Amino acid sequence: MSLNIFDTYNLRARVCVSIFYAAPFIFDILCLSHETFSIAEGIILSAVCVTVCQALLGIHRSPIEKRSTPNTAAELLSPSSALSSGTRARYYRKLASLEPEFQPLLSCIDPNTKGQPCDVDRLCADVIPWLRAKTREPTTFRLVYEENINYGYIRNMLRLKPVGLGANIVAIIFFGINIIANISTFTWNEQRAFFLCVAIHLLVVLYLHLCINDSAVNAAAKRYAYALLETIDSL
Repeated sequence: MSLNIFDTYNLRARVCVSIFYAAPFIFDILCLSHETFSIAEGIILSAVCVTVCQALLGIHRSPIEKRSTPNTAAELLSPSSALSSGTRARYYRKLASLEPEFQPLLSCIDPNTKGQPCDVDRLCADVIPWLRAKTREPTTFRLVYEENINYGYIRNMLRLKPVGLGANIVAIIFFGINIIANISTFTWNEQRAFFLCVAIHLLVVLYLHLCINDSAVNAAAKRYAYALLETIDSL
C-alpha cells in the first residue's frame, strides 16, 4: 500500500485535528487585522499556518511516556472478556484454521484438544497485529477503516487537549482584558470582532471539555475493536 500524507486517514485523523487547534488563532489574525492581505503577506501567513500544523502533527506521532495504550481488541478476544462464549469459540476456530500458530486457542474451547498449553492472553495479543495486517484494504474492510479513522481522530484530539485548552484560555483572558479596558472607546466593528473571537475560543474550550476525554477514546477504541474482530468471519 503506497504512503500518501493526504490520504483519508491522514486528512481526517491528523490534519483535521491540527487545523482544529490552529484555526481559532488564524481566525483571530484575519478578524483583527482589518485589512486585505497582499499576495506576499498571504503566502507568509499560509507558510506560518503550515508550520504550525506540521508542529502539531509531530505531537501526534511523539511517544507518550509513562502511559500505556490498552489493546482493546486483544482484551475482547481473551477468554475473560464480555464477548459471548459462542462468538469467541467461533473466532478461535476460524483463527486456528487460518494460522497454525493460533491452533492453541482451540484448547480454550475443548480442554481435551491435544497440544502444548499456552498463554492465551499473549496469543490473543499476537492475533491483533496479524488481523490488522489482513484488513488494511479500505475498500474491502470499509467499516474497520472508518472506525480506525474515528479512533485516531479522538485519540489525537485528546493528545493535544492540554495545549489547546491552555492556548484558548489564554486567548480568552487576553481578549477579555482588552474588551474591559477599552470598551468605552471601541467602535462597533472592533467590539464585534473581539466578541466573535472570544465566542469562538469559548466554544473550542467547551467542546474539548465536554466531548474530548478518556471515555470518548475508550468508546472509539471499543467500536474499532469490535469492527476488527468481526472481520475474522470474512477472512
